[in-house]
Amino acid sequence: PLLPVVSADVLPKGKVADCIRFLRQVEVEAPVQAGQVVVPDILGLGVDIVASRAMEKVVP
Repeated sequence: PLLPVVSADVLPKGKVADCIRFLRQVEVEAPVQAGQVVVPDILGLGVDIVASRAMEKVVP
């Protein structure tokens, strides 16, 4: 499943596509809490990416 995320601050307009490409490669292990930092300082821009909702660990 995909985890919805938001940036903790404004990303530079010219770097949004680069950030999206980077985020597509990120894998996060559940459980994750809403507001938890998923990617600190993305691409060295000084902006954290945080989970916008919680995701529990799924046990098959």
